[in-house]
Amino acid sequence: MIFSESKVIFEAEGVVGRFMHKSEKSEFVKLEIQPQKKLKKHLVDFAATFFVVSGEGLFLSQNDSQTIKKDSVFTCEANTERGFENTGSELLEILVVKY
Repeated sequence: MIFSESKVIFEAEGVVGRFMHKSEKSEFVKLEIQPQKKLKKHLVDFAATFFVVSGEGLFLSQNDSQTIKKDSVFTCEANTERGFENTGSELLEILVVKY
């Protein structure tokens, strides 16, 4: 089955979260962060794997930040603070797989 529709579930200054799909064990969300904008660090109760579809920026964790770019893949455990910052001149798109 192919899912191509998305629904905006989060919107802040320069940041949009789009719900893509949910199954019994996972949920897919796409983050779109405009150039020079940031999704502030926040604490969530689920683990996730992230795939950078386009752009470049920073992954902000509890006490650190790491550079991310197109094709980067990384994970984050549940109950961990996380955020993102677009440091580039293009849209930063990140596919989030929650589990």
